[in-house]
Amino acid sequence: MQLESHYKQFEQLFNDLVGKEPKFIAQSPNEGLYKAAVMFFFIKSWKTFQGIFTLCNIGLGEDAGILLRSLFEMTVNLMYISKDPLERARLFVEYDFVQRQQLHEKFSRKKADPSYARILAAATLDTVEELENNYKRVKKNYPNKRSWSGKSLADMAKDVSFEWQYDYIYWVLSHLVHPNPKAIDKYMRMEEGSIVIANASSKEDIERVWVSACGFLLLFFDRFNVAFSIGCEQGVEDAKKTLGSIVTEKKSNR
Repeated sequence: MQLESHYKQFEQLFNDLVGKEPKFIAQSPNEGLYKAAVMFFFIKSWKTFQGIFTLCNIGLGEDAGILLRSLFEMTVNLMYISKDPLERARLFVEYDFVQRQQLHEKFSRKKADPSYARILAAATLDTVEELENNYKRVKKNYPNKRSWSGKSLADMAKDVSFEWQYDYIYWVLSHLVHPNPKAIDKYMRMEEGSIVIANASSKEDIERVWVSACGFLLLFFDRFNVAFSIGCEQGVEDAKKTLGSIVTEKKSNR
């Protein structure tokens, strides 16, 4: 599988999209928040994809799988937001105030620590009064303070028709993210009483991670292109064709 050539095409498309200098022109504050959310996911997905490419390219498929799980989580969140973009983008962005308040409350229980004020300031970038005022303004919108959407990732994945991807990519790959005996055979095995270290992932594992990562990345590229009216539809379509050829190549190598 030609990871390098695939990557270069996606890199060119990323540069083309960014090169159009997208403007944050919005008809309403909520539309501005949606565009900000799309921009965030677009940039973060590309950085994560770069990490996946680097790890796959040197044979570290398991560690690339950990990043794929992160990329999938971003995908579910963006696709869920996109079903009701203005309202859900506002909930997503303003959830930051809930998380900051939670952090403040956590550190408030440790005020005896002389580093408390420095840690709080660095982590929140707000005064305590600003934190509390912002939190009071938005807290009614988050009855479930453990999630910006009020739903679990599994429920959001179901809502955007990503159920089977959740079962494989998020749930199954959790054994690579968290210490788990299920992952032992991915890293080592016993042969005639000796430990053999698995220095590289199987070709199949790397291909599986790479194909999935390419598919998810294109969703971010497409959403960014549409949200900012970039005009790179042909580039996105060409990348989709490349993805199709990657899938075909993968099947023919079985």
